[in-house]
Amino acid sequence: EYLDGAKWIDIAPEGMEITAFHYLEKTVKDDTGKVIGTELNEFQFKAFKESLEWDGRDLAFLQTGPFPVVQITCENEEYQGKTRLKVKWLNHRDSDGGGLEVQKSEPAGLKSLQNRLGSKLRAMAGPQKATPPKPRPPVAAAKTPEDAWTAICEAGSAAGLDEAACAEAWSAACTAICADPTAPTAAECSRIIAEAADYCKPAAAVPAGKTTDDLPF
Repeated sequence: EYLDGAKWIDIAPEGMEITAFHYLEKTVKDDTGKVIGTELNEFQFKAFKESLEWDGRDLAFLQTGPFPVVQITCENEEYQGKTRLKVKWLNHRDSDGGGLEVQKSEPAGLKSLQNRLGSKLRAMAGPQKATPPKPRPPVAAAKTPEDAWTAICEAGSAAGLDEAACAEAWSAACTAICADPTAPTAAECSRIIAEAADYCKPAAAVPAGKTTDDLPF
């Protein structure tokens, strides 16, 4: 869109494009005008940080984005006898506006620039926002003999077993799985639960006298 006074005009159908050149580093000269080094371009740093919603730390963002919509201010500039339209200012969006393609660096150049400017970028960016810790998955409660017995009863009910047959299935599971059938551990209870259906298959006969009084709880 183009701002004509106080009104935005849609110029998307015209397919206009423009490349902007902005530099995070600027040369430093001595009193004689001799270039003696470079320094962080604080003005451009702030413009990138505000308009592109950049954290101001990682230069890789300027390679990959994602980039928001921005506003640009263009002016005609004369150079070597030719007049060209140039992007002068890069601003945060106030409404849908023109876009800016960020010229990408070679990986080696980007790494060198990050190493050279990293400490300055961090200082300009200010304190880094703390990243909230990832929530830990809930820890499953240890299984108890009551849980295992419930699983045996449910599997037995599904198989058509009565209470006495469920008690026999419990006894068989504890004997096969537990080091001490009278005191199943949490791990052994978990295994009984997992294998309950295997011990609740209908049997031809159930020994007389087997009741729930034989359970270890």
